[in-house]
Amino acid sequence: MTNLKTFPILMLIALFLVTGSQIVSAQYQLAQDAYATFERSCLGCHGSGGPAAAILLIEDHSALTAENGAVVPGDPDASRLYKRLLGEGGALMPLGGPPLPDAEIETIKNWILADAPDWATLPAPRVDHILSEMPIHVGDTFTIDIGAETAFDLAKWQLDIAFDPATLEAIDVSEGDFLTMGGGTTTFQGGSIDNAAGNITGLSAEIQGDPGVRGTGTLLQVGFKAQSSGETKLTLQNLQFDAITGGNVPVESHEITLTVEEQVVAGDVNGDGQVNILDLVSVAQQFGKDLPADSPADVTGDGVVNILDLVHIAQIFSNTAAPAALVVGTADVDPTTIETWIAQARLEDDGSLAFKQGIENLQNLLALLVPEETVLLRNYPNPFNPETWIPYQLATPAEVVLTIYDMNGQLVRRLAVGHQAAGMYQSRSRAIYWNGRNQLGESVASGLYFYTLMAGEFTATRRMVILK
Repeated sequence: MTNLKTFPILMLIALFLVTGSQIVSAQYQLAQDAYATFERSCLGCHGSGGPAAAILLIEDHSALTAENGAVVPGDPDASRLYKRLLGEGGALMPLGGPPLPDAEIETIKNWILADAPDWATLPAPRVDHILSEMPIHVGDTFTIDIGAETAFDLAKWQLDIAFDPATLEAIDVSEGDFLTMGGGTTTFQGGSIDNAAGNITGLSAEIQGDPGVRGTGTLLQVGFKAQSSGETKLTLQNLQFDAITGGNVPVESHEITLTVEEQVVAGDVNGDGQVNILDLVSVAQQFGKDLPADSPADVTGDGVVNILDLVHIAQIFSNTAAPAALVVGTADVDPTTIETWIAQARLEDDGSLAFKQGIENLQNLLALLVPEETVLLRNYPNPFNPETWIPYQLATPAEVVLTIYDMNGQLVRRLAVGHQAAGMYQSRSRAIYWNGRNQLGESVASGLYFYTLMAGEFTATRRMVILK
């Protein structure tokens, strides 16, 4: 029961970590873009030893953003630097030269809007990975996405992979979409797989005649098959990132630890190693369908997939090591669906312990899906371009409307969601989606926007940032 109650907290922590990574990546890009603009156009006068350094030392971030400094983080209109770039209250910058191009002024504005992150303290580019499935069992095939994080003007990468051939077999390699995000073309080298030695060598990709890419994305995808159980490691070796300028960007080596499990948990219909709400959904989706005799959805083995299989899965919750490992936020399940399951289970109830425990756990799920209060949550990703999702939760049924405004309070978009039942609306399939377009279908500009949720008598407002 404790796990049931604490699961929403774990989901929020996971969402915070994912969103936090996206924010750091966006901040890194903004800080680097802003500093590149300063370096081209400002530091000749306002850098260390420059003729105007005593008036304003732009190179020193702490002085630039200190109290009474030229930049007020989060507020371009209150920042003397931004005002001067617009030509307000004095000579245009750079001193003695023409005004900065509009695009560079917009870069400085967006940097200030994002609270003026320090270019000297943000993380350097690095690699990371994502597994296509967890846990991994013997005989499973799975994919590892190897990606770059907080990359800046990346034009080429290369690496090798070492693994234990007794535990894993490499199947294939394909290029990720990071270097082609800007619409350019690449030269990709899929390397050479040697399963006897346990390595993949000569992996690389390079942009052909296009600007470098920035941010976070997938470099390549590698398919493996699990050969035996146990803990194993993959090591990314000879890592190298090259910037569009031709300079080498230092990247730390990266090690991936995997655990291959021997058995699948009884009642684990979808094969993810847990017995949870996703298995209930998998069973319910097969009601009334003709299935093969060995279908995992036929939990009871009676040749029919019905409410009895659903009750059996629900009953197993209380007998597993993690009985409430409920991935509610990723399942398209609402309280009405759970109520229907409970009603069907009661009609078939034969008084057995399995039915008693199954119905009790379904009732626990129902309680978990109905929050105690209505809340508007932070959109994700944020900052974003061009689309975002706005999660929320309803303690009671209500008509839901989301309204988006710009910084001047002008209406940008009104999204009438309609009548919604009480429940969690946090996954991408249930949260409110905005594609970054106004009422006329036009893409909106970069900047700060506000979104207001109205649900019955409940109203709340949050802010979000579009970066292009």
